[in-house]
Amino acid sequence: MQDNKSIKLSVIIPCWNCSKYITKTLDSIKYSYYMSRKPILEIILVDDGSTDLTSKIIKAYDFGTRAVNVKYHFQNNAGPSKARNQGIKLAQGRYVTFLDSDDIWSPDYLRIIESIMDKYDSEIIEFNAVRFIEENANLKIHNNYTLVDEEYHGPINERILSEVFIKSEWYVWARVYKKKTFGRRVLQ
Repeated sequence: MQDNKSIKLSVIIPCWNCSKYITKTLDSIKYSYYMSRKPILEIILVDDGSTDLTSKIIKAYDFGTRAVNVKYHFQNNAGPSKARNQGIKLAQGRYVTFLDSDDIWSPDYLRIIESIMDKYDSEIIEFNAVRFIEENANLKIHNNYTLVDEEYHGPINERILSEVFIKSEWYVWARVYKKKTFGRRVLQ
């Protein structure tokens, strides 16, 4: 386990009966990690009362490196927002992001996010997502989520807040946040 001060990114994954998907989700993090410069990473899996094999799969998963600090927390079923809030409380990273237990990262996700974290002192990093659906054993694009389509580095003002919070789709998992941004706030 790494010194908490060196953890760059905490990835919070709320889990509920996700035994069918969680291995692919964790594999995508692992692959993205090995394609990056290998930041000190923390994975927080908050099991929201799963009754399937989710817990067993998570506990047996091996990231293959000590630079990835994995935390598993079980709680009674309270919903994904409460699970994410618990993850924020447990997070030790300078930055926090969320990943749903049935989602996967692009192989270059960590490399790109890490370069932005290193280059800028961003409060929020927003990115795109694509939703695939399985149809006849083939994946096809269902939605291409378009978020803020410009790069901005500077002070936060009303125009920027409007762009992020009003004009774009609001998906908690489509952003990386500086942990201190949350303060005592909770997600709903």
